[in-house]
Amino acid sequence: MRELVPLFPGARYFNPEQVVDTTEQPPAEVARSIANRLG
Repeated sequence: MRELVPLFPGARYFNPEQVVDTTEQPPAEVARSIANRLG
């Protein structure tokens, strides 16, 4: 799947196994966590 990212401008690859459970985090912490993972 990672090979497809260059074919789509603005696309990013992420590993769903690394997505954090955000259900109990405050919104600012969720945003910070996502930003850190996207680089």
